[in-house]
Amino acid sequence: PEFLDILQGTIADIANATAQFEPVVLLADKSYHSAAKKLLSGNVTLWDIPTDDLWARDAGPIVTTNGKGARQVSHIRFNGWGNRQTHDNDGKIAERVAERLGLPLLASPLQGEAGGVEQDGHGLLIAHESSWLHDNRNPGQTRDQIEAALLQAYGATRMIWTPGLKDEDITDYHIDSLLRLTGPNRALINLPADADPEDPFHQAALQTRDMVVAAGVQVDII
Repeated sequence: PEFLDILQGTIADIANATAQFEPVVLLADKSYHSAAKKLLSGNVTLWDIPTDDLWARDAGPIVTTNGKGARQVSHIRFNGWGNRQTHDNDGKIAERVAERLGLPLLASPLQGEAGGVEQDGHGLLIAHESSWLHDNRNPGQTRDQIEAALLQAYGATRMIWTPGLKDEDITDYHIDSLLRLTGPNRALINLPADADPEDPFHQAALQTRDMVVAAGVQVDII
C-alpha cells in the first residue's frame, strides 16, 4: 500500500507516453475510472474490465488470425502463475477483452502465461520448460501435448525448448525475462558480463543461450 500512489502514477506515465504514438486501452474496474482519469491524458481509453494485477502480457489476450485473416483470441488460461496469486479478475481478462472486441474466443487446454513463450512472428516459438511443464499449471500433460497446443494457439510451426528453472520465482523463469525474439530466427538475450557459477539463474541463462544458438537462432547479447 505504501507504494500504490507511485505505482499508479508510473502506469499512467507509461500509458500517456505510449498513447502519443499508438492507441492505448487501460483496464480497470469502473469504480476506479474517475481517479484514473485525473492521471491519464485524453488519448488513453478506459475499459470497465476489473483486474487484480498489472501484467497484461501474462493475463491478457493472445490475438491471432485464422486462415482467412480474421482476428481471434487464443485463450491460454491464466491461473495466477500456478495459483500463487489471486486471479479472480485476471483469469477472466482474455475472455472479457474478446467479448468487448467482438472476437471469437478459442479454447486452449493450457494454463499459463504469454510471458512464458516468445514468438518471432514467422513461425518460431521459444519457451522454458519450467514455465509450462509444471504441476501447478499443466498437470498430466506431456511436453509434446503442450507444444502442440502452443503452436496452435500462436499459429506457429516450430518450437525450441530449454529447461529453464522451476520454483525460484513466481513465473518459474519466464523466457521473456531473459530472451526476446526480434525477427526471423534472431534474438536478444540479457546475460551478465561475468556469470556467477553459484547463481542458478545465470547458469540456466547460459544453457538457454547455448541451446538456442545450437537450434540455429542468431543471438545477440545485451
